[in-house]
Amino acid sequence: MNFIVRTPLRLNLEDPEQADIYQVLKNLDRHIYKSQNQFIVEALKHYINDSGADVLMEQKASEEKRYVTMEEQETMKKELKEELRKELLDETRAEVVRLLGQYAAGSHWGSREN
Repeated sequence: MNFIVRTPLRLNLEDPEQADIYQVLKNLDRHIYKSQNQFIVEALKHYINDSGADVLMEQKASEEKRYVTMEEQETMKKELKEELRKELLDETRAEVVRLLGQYAAGSHWGSREN
């Protein structure tokens, strides 16, 4: 069973860029490329590899990700608040320990002077 798909390529010869592409396709070196199809496939593979297929194909997924439901937004708010609360608590604890250490060091040195 053949799994061949035909995809039309239309070139407007009044557009200089497309006319240049037509000239290249029409005058391909047959020692390098056996067909226009092989050339187009190679050119597209090169472009996709340079650009990254995920970037070229991401558009539909990114459109879906653009919208956030109210429920998702509330969940994100709760998670963010919890993360901030934990971070603030950790920083506060570290600061209290630092201050207690300074106080203890000051008290220790102060008691030696007497």
